Amino acid sequence: MLAEPVPIADSQSRRSRRQELFLDLLAEITADLEGYVRSLVLDRNDSDDVLQEVCVTLWGKFEEFEFGTSFRKWAFSIAFHKCRSFWRDRQRYRGVVLSDAALSKLSLLHEASREIDEIENRLLDECLKRLGTSDRKFVRRIYFEQAAVAAVAKDEGTTSNAVYLKLSRLRKKLARCLDRRLT
Repeated sequence: MLAEPVPIADSQSRRSRRQELFLDLLAEITADLEGYVRSLVLDRNDSDDVLQEVCVTLWGKFEEFEFGTSFRKWAFSIAFHKCRSFWRDRQRYRGVVLSDAALSKLSLLHEASREIDEIENRLLDECLKRLGTSDRKFVRRIYFEQAAVAAVAKDEGTTSNAVYLKLSRLRKKLARCLDRRLT
């Protein structure tokens, strides 16, 4: 018994949803993926080319991705293999080589660095929560909203120098909190 043909509109809708899902998943990891490839390829122009190959391959193999698993791990695995291919081609044509062992170590270092960054960010959030409400708003305004010091000083009816002093005091307080939490 033959399966009924899928109407063209349904097929296009499904393809559109699949493409949207892929782009959403890719958007979540793009900055990390770019940093990962750059850490393994080293040259910015070459890493941009490799990253483009990675993205094309990810899209081409997206039907093979198993939902419920980590898209990030799957994408990074493909990126690792593309980087390894890059170095093999580089060796063949230019005599420049980065061994598989060195590439694997760079990959592990990148992941460890990312994990440390995540831990530090989580701890920094905890330390920020320990600040008073006005200090927390002040820090967020300067660092997260990237407000100009002069604008903050004007809003608070103080001088830019006073804002810098307050910021210095709060940075030291946050650094002490982070040091305590990290030890």
